[in-house]
Formats: sequence, C-alpha cells, structure tokens
Amino acid sequence: MNPIPAASSYSLSYDPNKFAARTGEVDLISHKVSTRQGKGDSRITRPLVEFYGATGQGKSWLLAHLHAKFHHDPQSPSPGPFSLLIDLSAFPNLKYSSAFLQTLLDQLDEQLGAETIPTLDEKTDTTAEILGKYLRDLGSTWIPVLLFDTADQADDEFLDWIEEHLIYQAIRSETVIFVFASRTRLRWKKFEVRRRVESRELGPFDQSQTGKQIKQLGDVEPPQEAVAALWNYSFGHPLTTRVIYDALCRLNPDAPLDHVEAQEENLTQSVYDLIEKHFLASVEQPELRKLIWDICVLRKFNVAHLREFAGEAEQSEAHYLNLIRDMVASTLVHWSSEDGGYVFDPVVRQILARNLQMRKPNQYLNQHETAAKMYEKWIQEHPRNAGDFMIELAFHRMEIWRAQQVPDNEIASRSAKEFQGQLEQLEQNDEAQWELPDVARALDERLLKRGDDDLEIALDVLQNTARSFVVQYG
Repeated sequence: MNPIPAASSYSLSYDPNKFAARTGEVDLISHKVSTRQGKGDSRITRPLVEFYGATGQGKSWLLAHLHAKFHHDPQSPSPGPFSLLIDLSAFPNLKYSSAFLQTLLDQLDEQLGAETIPTLDEKTDTTAEILGKYLRDLGSTWIPVLLFDTADQADDEFLDWIEEHLIYQAIRSETVIFVFASRTRLRWKKFEVRRRVESRELGPFDQSQTGKQIKQLGDVEPPQEAVAALWNYSFGHPLTTRVIYDALCRLNPDAPLDHVEAQEENLTQSVYDLIEKHFLASVEQPELRKLIWDICVLRKFNVAHLREFAGEAEQSEAHYLNLIRDMVASTLVHWSSEDGGYVFDPVVRQILARNLQMRKPNQYLNQHETAAKMYEKWIQEHPRNAGDFMIELAFHRMEIWRAQQVPDNEIASRSAKEFQGQLEQLEQNDEAQWELPDVARALDERLLKRGDDDLEIALDVLQNTARSFVVQYG
C-alpha cells in the first residue's frame, strides 16, 4: 500500500469556492431575510432555525456561508441584513458568558459601528438582556442574523442562559433571525421560543450533489463513474467525500479521478483514519470502540443485541445500558421511536459497515451471520415480534448473499422463498396463533406502508408475500 500522510485535522476552513449543494438550507434563511426586506411590517415565520446532523455533514460550512452572505459592509450606510457568527465550542459553559457577550458586541461594532451599541455590564445577565432588546429594536430597520455554530459543545445550563437572557428578549418581535447548528436537536424551555423554532436535519448529499461537491473541489466536471465510485465509500457524507478526494489528489495529483477503483486499498485506509480520529474521537474506551465496529452491521439495537454481539451473557443489563449511554453521548447513536430501538446515524452506519467490509471481509460476513442467527432464534422465541425480526433477518440475509456475490435476481428469489416459509411456520405454530395479528401489523406498517430502501432488490416480492398475510390477519 502506498503510504498516505494523515491529515493533521479534519476541521477544514470554509472556502466559498468549494461550498456546494446546500441550496435548500441557504434559500430557507434567505427567504426569512427577504420577508423583512419587503415593504410593510412583515414578521418572520419561525425566526429560530436549527440545522442538526451527524458530524461532517457541513453544518459549520453552512453557517460560515450564511455569515459571508449576510455580512454587512460597514462602508455601506444603508440598513439591511447583518450577521454575527459565534462558535459555541469556544464558550462551552456559563463562566464564558462575559467573553461570549463581548464577542457579539465586537462583531456588532465591526459591522454597524454604532455608538449606541450597549457596553458590557458587570452583571452579564443584565448585559445579555439589554443586548437582546437592542437587537429587537434594531430589527425595526435592520435584519439581524445571529449564527451559533457547534451548539452541542455548550452545556445545557449555558444554552438555557442564552435562551433566557438573549433569545427570549429578541425573538418575540419576530424580526431577528437566530440560526443554531448542532449534532442533535436542541431543547428549548420557553414556550415563546419553542413555538418559533424550525428544525432542519442536514442529511448526506445524493449522487448529483456529490458530483457538484467534487466539481467545486477540482474545478472540473467529474466523470459520472468517478462520482459513483466515491459514493461507494462516502454515501454522500460531505467530509468523507472531501477526505477521499484529497487522498486521490495526493496519490495522483495530475488526474485524481482516473481509475478510482484501483486505489481501493488506499481509500479504505483514508476512510478508516477518518472514522478512528474523527467519528470516534469522543469514544475513549477500547471496549466500546470494538463494540461499535461489531454492531455497525445492525440497523437497530438494544441491550439484547449488545449481549449477543459482545458474547458476555454474564454481564448485567446496567453494563450494557452504560455502553448505550456512552454511544448516545458520542452523538453517533440515538433512540428511534419509529424503529423501536437505538440506531446509528444512517450515513455513519453505512460508512462504518462499508469500511469494515473492505478491510475485514470475513469479519463483516461473520457479523451479518451472527445477526441472522440471532433473528432466526428470536422469531421462534418471540413470535409476537416476528414481523419485525423477519424484516431485519431479510436485510442481513441479503447482505450475506451480496458479499458472496449472489446475483440480484437470485437474492430476490431466495428472500421471497425464505420469507414465505417463515410466515407458514408461524401459521402452523399453535402457540403463535394469538400473535399473528401483531405480526401482520408490523409487516403492514414497516414493509407495506413505509417500504425499506435497504431491501430494494427484493422489496416487491417481499411486499407481495406479506400482503396476503396482512389481509388475512391484519
């Protein structure tokens, strides 16, 4: 393998010439600004916007782009939009409140140069409230856009303080725009603030958007086959795409997008370094890191799954709950009511699983086989939940057959046959008769109504197989 120098940092400085594909998010804020630029006393609908998403989805770049777009030129006397950008990782708790306020005041002074800008009071609570009211008053002639990045790095006490003493004072006029970026959704305590919040999740790019990102990075239109090859590693995750592209540039500076597949081993290592040094940066325990790699093949999990995969049946439930708590704290995992379990961020799970498959194909296959055996056993032991378990089993079976290079049409045929056999076994099981309506409801909700992109190869035949069962028992 050709050695690739590890990047010193994965925090890349914003470059307006390389910003791409967040048109919808930029338009959302631009529309709120234009509402105030129109004639009359128009109010902004939901003036507090949350952009949230997994690490590396481009939240900081989005806020930096908005800051550049709405930054006011102090040489221009005409009122209009102005933007203040605060990185909350520099102000993680309440003891930094004075420095936080001073930074806001300094940016106000730099853009507006107004002598009426409030000065820092000895009591920071008072200063924050004065500043909030000042921004509210400015909103009658100007369009303040306040941008707060990495809000997940500030503790709850400090965020509550910002809400109480700054946002609450300004937001009720509906003339001041607040934008927060965080890995998770934020918790707002005041009703008057909560009802004015608009939340948007920053997801991965599709292949077309990834193509636009690569074009911005290289200043040339990328071949579609090169975009598809990069997508096979990054799944549209902007930072991962950037890391891969930078690795290709180091390997082949003159033509980085030529023969991407030939660099598979090097790219796999680059993505592995990104995962270990950036995605898992907050996961310090070796045991937990290993477990994350083990369970990245699972689409959802709880204590029972962890016990099965860790192979430590004697460990207490509290032990596994603590591991789950630590995974949630890393922001890579969250509880999903819809899925009825803990889930990885979908694109993070895809990147982890693909990287594991490329580095350790036998382990990848073994983990899916472990999951398949687990769900087979649970279908027999817990027939009430068999519908849910059958869907997950179908997913793992498909991944096993894909890894074994079984043709797609054969995968679809095998999936349908196994699915039909499982339903027939349930119908013939005297002890499961009372559970069949629950199975039918799960199949109806998850397979027929919601669909399942991961089962795309066999989805039609699985839905046809499930439909008659749902009609009979649903």
